Amino acid sequence: MQLFITDEFELKKNIIITEKRIINQLRKVLRAKSWYVFYLQTKTPKNNFNIRYKVEVLEIKDKVVWKILSEEKFDLSRINKKWVVTAILNKFDKMELVVQKLTEIWIYEIAFVPFQRSVFKDIKATKLERFYKIALEAAEQSWAEFLPEIKVYNSLTEIKWKKAVLDFNWEYYKKLNFDDIDYIFIGPEGGITDQDLQDIKPDLAVKLWEKVLRAETASILWWFILN
Repeated sequence: MQLFITDEFELKKNIIITEKRIINQLRKVLRAKSWYVFYLQTKTPKNNFNIRYKVEVLEIKDKVVWKILSEEKFDLSRINKKWVVTAILNKFDKMELVVQKLTEIWIYEIAFVPFQRSVFKDIKATKLERFYKIALEAAEQSWAEFLPEIKVYNSLTEIKWKKAVLDFNWEYYKKLNFDDIDYIFIGPEGGITDQDLQDIKPDLAVKLWEKVLRAETASILWWFILN
């Protein structure tokens, strides 16, 4: 069953949707008719809650009128809100893949930041908008309870944390306490420099065994380690 995530609706006796993306998908892709049932979820939390409605189509024209069958609330205050911080990479399609995969496994917050060896030093507003579109599609596909927050920092020194982790050594895994760690840093393809280390000043900087992982692989692996 299809899930759509949007804030472009009116909640009265029924739900009225005006977002063209959803209307076009219902009419042209899903070919939905009256009595078609699917789910609609709020995009922006209110008081730390997102709401998912099970709805039934009553009418589809230039707008869609739905009948609410049931609703479910998701308390986002229970989410483990840690940051995965990834270097601005050499190819934007790799960053798009990072956003897509981290959204699919329900990571709450994603950040991109230039390291000393990052080829690109900033991300344009249009590219950030593209990241959010990819995250929205991935969240709908994976039935995520929320959209990740995506940020772009201009420098490593802008990020404030309690503790930061750069890499990981399996030998020390059971000895480490990750409860108060806020940030996980995934370095650039050229590696983390001494200047990067000075900017981050990590409390914990250990190595991820002898393997060199791609940024998207390391990001996903780290999330499962911390959870």
